[in-house]
Amino acid sequence: KNNQIFLKKNVFFKSNNFTLLSDEVTYDKKNQTAVSKSTSKFESEGTEIISEGFSITEKGDIILFNGKTSLILKQ
Repeated sequence: KNNQIFLKKNVFFKSNNFTLLSDEVTYDKKNQTAVSKSTSKFESEGTEIISEGFSITEKGDIILFNGKTSLILKQ
């Protein structure tokens, strides 16, 4: 059985600690992982990260940002 779901256009992940927005994401519901090769925006309290993609592993505990990445810290 295929456990992967391809999500497209304004894909929005939200948790208690952050939000993550991207245009295209492949989500694996069995392993609870997600991968994107599209421009992505991560926001958390006082922090914004813009990257050329990401991968989420360990059921959301680890997020790796790919490609050119900008980190903006707000005061």
